[in-house]
Amino acid sequence: MTPEQERHMEMWLAALRSGEFPQGDGSLCCNGRYCCLGVAAELACGPDGSAELAALRCEPPHQKVSVWYDDNFEVLSERFMEWLGLQTSYGGFRLTPEVREILGDALDTTVGEDESTSLAELNDYGLPFPVIADVIAARPPELFVDNLEGLL
Repeated sequence: MTPEQERHMEMWLAALRSGEFPQGDGSLCCNGRYCCLGVAAELACGPDGSAELAALRCEPPHQKVSVWYDDNFEVLSERFMEWLGLQTSYGGFRLTPEVREILGDALDTTVGEDESTSLAELNDYGLPFPVIADVIAARPPELFVDNLEGLL
């Protein structure tokens, strides 16, 4: 990751742990409730984010609608992935013993015996943002572009 992407990741972790963003599921942001990836997208569009990305944020004027980020409302586009340094649009990663320990009992109800999962999946299963932040902070393999061990 670049130093700038490291800074963005730290902002993201702090935001997930802050309690400032109500958690939702199924889309990046809908009715003021956010997926963990939607929190990152909001930060990318905010005052410490990118003016270019902010121009890609579209909140339709209808009630009960999703916010669109670069023509996406369910996963991150490549531009938002690059801002964070993520490898995939849904935050996919391989499970490690450290991440399994972080997930604890939630592991059985979220991913079971699978060897990989995603931030979007953990979010949509209802894992709280602080737990998801701990998973991100553990930097599991394949989550970030510089963490592709086992792929080469």
